Amino acid sequence: MASGSGRTTTAIPALYGHEWIELTPLGYIPGAHVTRYLGRVTLHFIKESWTVRESGGLGAFYHSFLSEAIAIVRAHVRSLGGNAMLAFRLVLIESSQLYRNQVYNMISITGDVVMIMRELDSNIAYPFNLWKPNSPHAREMNPLDDTFASVTINR
Repeated sequence: MASGSGRTTTAIPALYGHEWIELTPLGYIPGAHVTRYLGRVTLHFIKESWTVRESGGLGAFYHSFLSEAIAIVRAHVRSLGGNAMLAFRLVLIESSQLYRNQVYNMISITGDVVMIMRELDSNIAYPFNLWKPNSPHAREMNPLDDTFASVTINR
């Protein structure tokens, strides 16, 4: 328990591998503190298509490309042992317009991978952990998840 400015907070660890990966352009996450800095990551993505009209148009192409890139970034953060990326920045490097049903796009994503621990505060209302051990997804956990869930970080 920590006390600061009249409020009592308790650090709540989430189960390893079953929490949302936060991506934020801020240098911090409100209601959380950084327990470990894992490094700066820069990832570059290129995607092109020759069947843009048949697959939903230019908007659908950009939407699927950004969704795929952000999913890969979240997976990369998880693989490094983090649960958040601070100073998240997405830069459009190249974007060609639709020409003869083909399009080419290139983006770069960068940020700082960190491990954060949320503070449970009665004045902040947010779901700090959507994955509960008794949820229907709990049976999808593999034996290593139980091992990692019991690990604590001592400061």
